[in-house]
Parts: sequence; C-alpha cells; structure tokens
Amino acid sequence: MIMRRLSTSIRKQDWFTVLIEMLIVILGVYLGIQLGNWNEANRNNARLIGALERLEGEVRTNIDIANDLVAIIEAEQDERVIALEVLRSCTADESQMDALNTAIASTIRDYAPSFIDNSFSELLGRDELLDLLSSEFRQVMGGYRGRLTEDQD
Repeated sequence: MIMRRLSTSIRKQDWFTVLIEMLIVILGVYLGIQLGNWNEANRNNARLIGALERLEGEVRTNIDIANDLVAIIEAEQDERVIALEVLRSCTADESQMDALNTAIASTIRDYAPSFIDNSFSELLGRDELLDLLSSEFRQVMGGYRGRLTEDQD
C-alpha cells in the first residue's frame, strides 16, 4: 500500500509526499530497532538480577561452609593443646597416647572445602551481563574468584 502510494507520488513528481512517506518508513524502522534494543536491554537486566541473586545465595553458602570449617578447626584446638602437653611432659601412659593420636589425626585431616561456584562461573561466561556491571564490581568479582580458587586448592 505504501509502495503503491510512493510510486504514484514519484510518477506525479510530488516530491514533498515522497519525502514525507520516506521519513515515515525510516522512522518506523528506527523505532522498531530501538524497541528491539530496549527489549533486549530489559531482558539482560532481568538476567543480571537473577544471576546476582543466585550468586548472593552461593556466596552465603560458601561463607557458611567456611564458618563450619573454622568451627571444626577451633573445636579440635583443645585436642591439639592436650597433645602438646603430652609431648612436653614426655609421659606415655595410654590415655595420653590416645589424646596424642587423636590430635595428630585431626591435624593431618584434609580440610579442603567444597565451595559452590556454579552461578559465579555462569555469570563470568556471559559477556553481555558482565558489560552491565561496573568496573569496581568486576574487580571485586575477580578478587572473589582468586580467593575462591585459592581456598579450593
């Protein structure tokens, strides 16, 4: 329909009508592209909010894991103190040897925590979401990634 009117206006050499109709078409295309971009930005913002909420849950879980590990180590501190006293006194009765063995077993135990980083890795792999974050936040995320990797190793 627009093309028919446009071709009729060109044949009549009604350039003002041609210009107006071309502007209408260009404006329609421009608005369509802008609406598409706006929708995509809204979807990315919603994805980012979801990813950050999941990341918050993971960080809270990792903090709980670390706190539990610290509590276990602190609870075994008394056993290590007793073992140190046994070593200092150089007596070898059976109860003291049991305390020493318990302390040694807790000392050589593997305390490698199993931290969760699923959402964090997902967020790092999505450039369109990372672009929405401030450089300061990305820097903090890099520090968190380093600490997480270091603690898991």
